[in-house]
Amino acid sequence: MSPSSISMANILRLATSVNEHLSYIHIPTASNIGLVLVNGWYSTLNGSRKNNFFANYARRRKLTLTAYDHYAHGLSSGSMDNFTIGTAKKDLLRVLDEVVAPSQRQILIGSSMGYWLSLLAQRQRPEKVAGIVGIGGAPNFTALLLDELAPGQIDHLSHLARTEQRASYQRPSQYDPAGYQVGWSLLQEGQRHYITKGWKVNCPIRLFHGMHDTDMPWTEAIKYVGFLDSRDVTITLIKDGNHRLSREQDLKRVAKELDLLSGYEMVGG
Repeated sequence: MSPSSISMANILRLATSVNEHLSYIHIPTASNIGLVLVNGWYSTLNGSRKNNFFANYARRRKLTLTAYDHYAHGLSSGSMDNFTIGTAKKDLLRVLDEVVAPSQRQILIGSSMGYWLSLLAQRQRPEKVAGIVGIGGAPNFTALLLDELAPGQIDHLSHLARTEQRASYQRPSQYDPAGYQVGWSLLQEGQRHYITKGWKVNCPIRLFHGMHDTDMPWTEAIKYVGFLDSRDVTITLIKDGNHRLSREQDLKRVAKELDLLSGYEMVGG
């Protein structure tokens, strides 16, 4: 598998409605553990350094790999105006229910928003999730976006939504000169899925967070660790790391933890 093979693999389609679909790849193995890559907001299968790294990791460790584009992302259908956390959660549940083998438990590797989605999915499918690895995890990030808006902006977006007009705005982003389109529905609907105190977790959670993360400050990450009802949660703070943690040294840290979670080291890897 070449470094770019995750974007060149056979792209499959999973129908989510009559007119909508998710684009995904699924590389099966006989292992009883698989990896599901749950991307961040505006991240896609194509061009993700992390996805390429974990595709190669899965190949070397002979683990099943599943990766997909969220609704309205990459090769999946949909409009960003309609993208919500609820929709993204349902799509991850579809992947767990319809793509991966029923007998195979999954380690969810959630980047940024993907960690939030992983926590939501684990609550509804605990029997399918062997562990969660969060990279720059951003639970409840829509609350931070909402806090950025002035009262006048909130009133304007709310009015557009009530009158069935396009209710969205363009937010500057360090990752895209054009900025990110933010739908009012994302901010409003996201409140239904906030991670709250006492959030029950039935699997190991391993978090990696950069202390130079300006999208989700590390202090916020630690706050949300405190919300989890579990004794098997660790967080590794990387002093010079940013939000994406896509450097080789960052990803190698994650790989070492994946070896432990997947049992690779215990079988003499």
